[in-house]
Amino acid sequence: MRRFGDSRSYRQLEELFALYDENGQPDRLTKSYTPTDSNVKSLVRNEKKIFLGDAKSIKNRPPGFPIKKAKVVYSDKIEASETSIIKFSRY
Repeated sequence: MRRFGDSRSYRQLEELFALYDENGQPDRLTKSYTPTDSNVKSLVRNEKKIFLGDAKSIKNRPPGFPIKKAKVVYSDKIEASETSIIKFSRY
């Protein structure tokens, strides 16, 4: 399968960019989880990846946090190592 004319595989954010959390610390992302249930506290964590799309990575979710219908916000900075056209895919 081709990706809009580009035969290269998708790559993860941390493979292409320098990542910085909301405090400017390198190699991690700040992720805020806000549940829909008002009885559950919001949670803020620093994580190294965004991807949670397979059986192995899904284990990195916050244990016991009701992720279904929760709002997840990243408050970070990314820095490209070169200037080019960058296309993002959200899947």
